[in-house]
Amino acid sequence: MSGDAGEDLVVKTHAVARRLGGRVFQCDATAVCQVPDGIRVYALLDGVGDTRTVRAWTRTAA
Repeated sequence: MSGDAGEDLVVKTHAVARRLGGRVFQCDATAVCQVPDGIRVYALLDGVGDTRTVRAWTRTAA
């Protein structure tokens, strides 16, 4: 760490969500965010569903 207090600020975010159910309803979502020095963003969406509407929404959200 340096003498600059701004460099001591690190934001780490981790989130996981799951909805259990059959193919139509099941979905897993995981996200990771880390800033400011080493900007990292990851997103994983699984269980896209059976309809074009759900697939389109998931791709837009990702």
